[in-house]
Amino acid sequence: NIDFSLTKLSEKLNIPRHHLSELINQEMGSSFYDLVNERRIEHAIALMKTGKDSSITLEALGYDCGFNTKSAFYHHFKLFTGKTPGQFRKEIRPD
Repeated sequence: NIDFSLTKLSEKLNIPRHHLSELINQEMGSSFYDLVNERRIEHAIALMKTGKDSSITLEALGYDCGFNTKSAFYHHFKLFTGKTPGQFRKEIRPD
């Protein structure tokens, strides 16, 4: 969900936003947005590994995984994997 946010989650859980953020930081050792982006990258990787991304561009894959921009997708992908999405895709599917 591209619109998933800490505010929306806090409203759904009926917990003040700052309390939820603090809880996530303390218990998970990461920020809410880092956790969300990590899950989005894991989803992109899973799609790449199954080949379900073969008919779309990497930019479209990023959007499908919840990123607003191509640059955000590439930035977080490289932070998480150490590779660009294109490099990663070539390594797992060198066709």
